[in-house]
Amino acid sequence: MTTAAPPAFEYAASDKARDGTFVRIRAIRPDDGERLVASFRQLSPESIRARWHASKSDLTAGEIAAEIECDPEAHVALVATVWIEGSERIVGMASYFVDQWTEPRRAEIAFAVLDAWQGRGIGTLLFAHLSRVALRAGVDELYGEVLTSNRRMLRVFQHSGLPAAIEWGVPEARARIRLSRRVPA
Repeated sequence: MTTAAPPAFEYAASDKARDGTFVRIRAIRPDDGERLVASFRQLSPESIRARWHASKSDLTAGEIAAEIECDPEAHVALVATVWIEGSERIVGMASYFVDQWTEPRRAEIAFAVLDAWQGRGIGTLLFAHLSRVALRAGVDELYGEVLTSNRRMLRVFQHSGLPAAIEWGVPEARARIRLSRRVPA
């Protein structure tokens, strides 16, 4: 794995989950719509609530289009994929949305990892790669609203090796992660 991130649309890297499974972290592509829907349908109601902070039964066409038609100046999405039975499957996704009018440059982050893949370090891998892409794009700080019950995601931020501040609230905590020239490997 290299330390410099290619432009967001070209980003692709191989990595390993905690259990040794090879995972491909790459930019989302326009042909990922069906894979994205299939992955969403494998999320538990708790995981859907953790990501969207609401109950949802499916992704709308607009939500799918918004994810797969990224603008690297405003929105970047990475997916973690594995090959299962001859087809590429999305097992996790991370994205950031740049606040266009802030200085220093800030971006809101969001993550979802399939329940069957949680606890294997997929969120940690996605965060590390997304941080590299954001840093290269000139983003100074990442932030996100995280349900306080989502301890795994909060631990990802706290143990990222980057300065992280967590403001605890109920039912959400606000995480702020300052990017630096040293992005976790």
